[in-house]
Amino acid sequence: MSPISRPRRRREILLVVLLVVCFAVCGFLIGYFAMKAGKDATKCYDDNGGTNAQRQSNKEKYHKMFQNEIKAENIEENLR
Repeated sequence: MSPISRPRRRREILLVVLLVVCFAVCGFLIGYFAMKAGKDATKCYDDNGGTNAQRQSNKEKYHKMFQNEIKAENIEENLR
């Protein structure tokens, strides 16, 4: 095997750099000119909607359940 000549190696490196730059520019342009969602677009929520107060109460409910599960007494009972 013969080593690759310097000019050829430089051309390969330059080609790779140019390709990376072209893909980055294309990605930026696609993101910049992509259609934006309209003002009347529906927003999806993981918790199936509801008001903010309902979502907060659900969060607090599950937080209390988790706190009850990790109490020291419960852990000691499960380890016996």
